Formats: sequence, structure tokens, C-alpha cells
Amino acid sequence: MSHDLLAELAGYRNELSGAKARGSARADDIAAELKRVTAAVTERATELTAQAKEHQDAGRDVLAVAAHAEARRLREALRPATARRTGGK
Repeated sequence: MSHDLLAELAGYRNELSGAKARGSARADDIAAELKRVTAAVTERATELTAQAKEHQDAGRDVLAVAAHAEARRLREALRPATARRTGGK
């Protein structure tokens, strides 16, 4: 599921960039969809973090690490592209 959200996030980011470059009237609609997907990614990352804690509390360390890693991957995707390329700087 996460990969679908990340693909959708990337798609809307690219579409919005192109729409802004062309001065398209659809830019506002695309921005609204991007906001929706961003919220869904954030929600999923929060769910995974909660799952990681539950797994850790139950002694299921491998599952905890996997959930934590996926949450981190989702949060990383939400960072602006410039921050991802420069390591957050």
C-alpha cells in the first residue's frame, strides 16, 4: 500500500510542477489532490509508528524494525525534494 501512496505522491508533485510551469488553471485542483495524498502518507506513517511500538512492546523486534523503517521511508518522501537531495540542508 505504501508504494502506491508514494507513486501517487510523486505523480501529483510532477503534475503540479508541470501545471505551474505552463500556467495551467488546473494547478489548484492538483494542489488539493497533493494535499490529500500528503495527509494519507502522514496518516500511514503514524499508523506504522504505532505498530512498531506495539511490536516492540510484545518483543517482536524484527516486525518493529520493519514497521519503523517503512514509517521512516514514508516521512522521508514527504520532505521537499531539495532537502532529500542535500540531506536535509
